[in-house]
Amino acid sequence: MRTKRQVFFISVVLVSLLMVVGGSTTTATDPSVALGRWLNYNTGISNFPSGYQINSVVIDHQENVWIGTDGGGIAVFDGFSWTRYTRSNTSNALVSDNVNVVATDGDQVWIGTSVGLNLFDTADNSWKTYTTANSGLPDNRINAITFMDIGIWPNISRAQLIATSNGLAQRSHSNGSDSWYVYTTSNSDLAHNFVLDITEAEYGTFWFVTAGGTNRVVGSTWTTYKNDNTPGCGVIESATRVAVDEKSGRIWFGTDRSWGPDPVSGLGACMFNTSSGSWTRFHSGNSGLGNDTVSELTIDSEGRVWFATRPVVFTTDPGGVYVCTWVNNNCYWKSFYTFNGLSSNSLFSVGASLDRVWFGTADAGLSSYALHWKYFTTYSNVQSLASQPGRLWVGTYDGLKRFDGSIWTD
Repeated sequence: MRTKRQVFFISVVLVSLLMVVGGSTTTATDPSVALGRWLNYNTGISNFPSGYQINSVVIDHQENVWIGTDGGGIAVFDGFSWTRYTRSNTSNALVSDNVNVVATDGDQVWIGTSVGLNLFDTADNSWKTYTTANSGLPDNRINAITFMDIGIWPNISRAQLIATSNGLAQRSHSNGSDSWYVYTTSNSDLAHNFVLDITEAEYGTFWFVTAGGTNRVVGSTWTTYKNDNTPGCGVIESATRVAVDEKSGRIWFGTDRSWGPDPVSGLGACMFNTSSGSWTRFHSGNSGLGNDTVSELTIDSEGRVWFATRPVVFTTDPGGVYVCTWVNNNCYWKSFYTFNGLSSNSLFSVGASLDRVWFGTADAGLSSYALHWKYFTTYSNVQSLASQPGRLWVGTYDGLKRFDGSIWTD
């Protein structure tokens, strides 16, 4: 059986050899970073939820890609094919086809909607539903989900932190029953009850992005960041998303002001350096971040920061993808638009796997960017491919070829 790593190796070489995808190779300069090729998923793909806005992209522990859509349920890509889950094909176990967020933890897939929360256990294909009516959730609108360890070794268990529109819920499960605790502005230093995003940085340090500022929580110590105490940023109260570069200790925030009753452009992004305690703001006026409304951001396996952006109605925002490669205390920027191979400039979500970055669009399916793409023009007329650990076998009109990752052998 092929491992997941082999699956992605085959897929990259296969498309490279057969040249089935259009577009051109893009190479970043200053510093020299070789980047790859766009692959798009939309209409004509079996079980892919085409025609729906993709609100969430997440990669699980086996490198499967999960997406949550606005009206089309959820779907998962295993490297070969798509499987889709909707209310109709789950006997209404999925609480809504309008999905705000998908998060994975081992075999568990958590799905947040505006009418409740689902737990889908892929190990036994079981479903559970949580709402304000049957659980400790303070609100049915779920905006973000992350996970944490609780307890003392060897009695450590997993818990969920759930960002809702009326507080931050913590759920844990032991001895067959659930326990809930809700953090609000009345019982904690939470900056605002409308919680937009949550993430864990180094072990035990959490960041909560709210509609009224951002919290950093280390153990029982809460720190609140507002516009007036974040010099160098000054727009943290407009942040809606957060991503952590664990290797460097840099915390990145994206701003978005399009979701209110009077949508306007965002205010770019901010970076917090945990080593120096300094803040830096990046926006279209001072950097290569060419669009100030950041729908979501992520860090890839090599530390690059990817910004998924979108144009706001009645503005001249271009949207598109922007990537920061951090070298010598500077961002070196690269941008991508539809003319580079991206399927749409209006993006709502992003997630990074080992070898690709995936972008959910508003109207054109899913785009993925292969980080390290290599073209092989040694052989033409490729007819078949097969693999085994460390080797790729290629059948051509001129005979059988073997590739070990660096050398071709006839």
